[in-house]
Amino acid sequence: MNKKFLLALGYALFGIMCLGFLFVGKSLIGLIILFALAGLYIAVVDAMERALAADILPLDKRGIGYGALATVNSFGDLISSIMVGFLWSNVSTASGFWFSSIMTLIGAAAMLFI
Repeated sequence: MNKKFLLALGYALFGIMCLGFLFVGKSLIGLIILFALAGLYIAVVDAMERALAADILPLDKRGIGYGALATVNSFGDLISSIMVGFLWSNVSTASGFWFSSIMTLIGAAAMLFI
C-alpha cells in the first residue's frame, strides 16, 4: 500500500469513528472499539503525514517542511475545534460529530482523487 492511500485510510477511520459515536450509545464494548479506532487513526495519520512529507520534501528543506506541517496541523486543529465546539454548544452534540465525519470523509476522498 502506498503512503497516500494509508493516510486517506487514516482519515476515513476518523470519519467512521465520529459516526460511531453518534450511534454507539452507552455500550461499553462499542466505546472500547471506538477508542481503539481513535488510537489506530492517530498512529496512522501521524506516521503517514511525516513519511509523505519526507518523500515530497528535498533533504535540505525537511526541517522547515516538518515545521510547516506542524503549523498547518495546529491551525487546522484550532479551527476545527472552534467549529465543532460551536456546533456542540449551540446546535447539538450530534451536529459536531456529523460535521467532523462529513468533513473528514470528504478529505479522505480528496486525498485519493487529487
